[in-house]
Amino acid sequence: MRVLIFLSLALACSALKSYEGYKVYRFAPGAESDKLKLDQLIETFSSALDIWHEPKNYGDNADIMVAPENQKMVESFLARRNMDFSIVIDNVETSLVKPSPSFYAPGSLITFDYNIYHNIDEIESWVSDFSAAHSFVDAVVMGNSIEGRELVGLRFSTGIVARRPVFFQGGIHAREWISPATMINIARQLAEGYEANNPDVVNILSNYDVYILPVLNADGYEYSHTDDRMWRKNRNTNDGAVCKGVDLNRNYDVYHGGDGATNVKCDSTYHGPSALSEPETSTTNDFYQATSSSFGGPVAFIDFHSYGQYWMWPWGYSVGLPDSNDAAEQEAAATAGAEALRAVHRTRYTLQVSAAMYAAAGATEDYGYSTLKAKYSYCVELPPKSSTVGFELPESEIKGVGEETFAGVVGFLQYIVNNDPNSVANPGIPPKP
Repeated sequence: MRVLIFLSLALACSALKSYEGYKVYRFAPGAESDKLKLDQLIETFSSALDIWHEPKNYGDNADIMVAPENQKMVESFLARRNMDFSIVIDNVETSLVKPSPSFYAPGSLITFDYNIYHNIDEIESWVSDFSAAHSFVDAVVMGNSIEGRELVGLRFSTGIVARRPVFFQGGIHAREWISPATMINIARQLAEGYEANNPDVVNILSNYDVYILPVLNADGYEYSHTDDRMWRKNRNTNDGAVCKGVDLNRNYDVYHGGDGATNVKCDSTYHGPSALSEPETSTTNDFYQATSSSFGGPVAFIDFHSYGQYWMWPWGYSVGLPDSNDAAEQEAAATAGAEALRAVHRTRYTLQVSAAMYAAAGATEDYGYSTLKAKYSYCVELPPKSSTVGFELPESEIKGVGEETFAGVVGFLQYIVNNDPNSVANPGIPPKP
């Protein structure tokens, strides 16, 4: 058995796209003039760039991966405009994390290792085993993927009848592996906390049902394990176009196709032909609506990403918009969550409106707020802070990120229970950009 596992792992790794010679460039805009230069870079080279991290404010970093054949062209562009840059990863291939072999035997939950990265089949099996092990946890199908996979998640419910829901989802961008791993660890700690009579967890689950979807982009996530570690989008064939995939976090229905998204199919932020055009977004939207509409919307909606350590609330579809009608409460709840998170391992998150510097139209935090009517709707960017590892967070850090993020969401939900238990969203009509 062990020989077969290692052989399968070796074969999978051998099929992966090579990133030999790819570099990650860093440019930190400190003023509006720097931002304009960065905008020119992105507009000029578009599909030749892979933006790992977009700056969220002045002084934050733009981290951009560039293939060997485009590096001289990009460096020349930067030099001509006196843009100071550094190379933070000299060879992406040598930085890639090789997942540890898994010895998980589906049907035996005790064999599941919470501190390594798992493929989609193992996560789906874990959902089944985990729910069977806890009487107050159910496995639920929350949607479907473009390739026909069921998007399976967990429902934590301790009441006789359904309670108002909280939605946590991860894995919308395939390469952000720490996101599904963190969803799994939040689920484990939530179950263990309830069974140990942790008063905060008991209080939360006495008021709300919590739904956790570990991997929204199941096809893309699996593809990032088998074919291309840096894959971001889903696996839509785009009607036979050369480039596959839609950025699911540009496919939602609040100003779909606006700033920060593109109609170029080869770009990493291709928004798709229409809002909610993708099965992953449309079917989970159906599930979220059906589960929450009778309550006037969910209590909270958080979409977990990486990387950068940010906790962000609407609006995100355009820069310079007025604060949302619920901004004060959104910031207060995020602050409570970030403070609880920081108390565990001293990790600091930046709290801000999503489009403080760059917009992302059609993204989840606006969708959760405006469409689902979740007053407390966020995009949370998990660790790391720095692109020296980027999406390649070592497996040794999974446990710590899971611990602190769990503490953060408990602190966040406790704030709502104690201060705004019957929260009502007031998004109004999103202001025009």
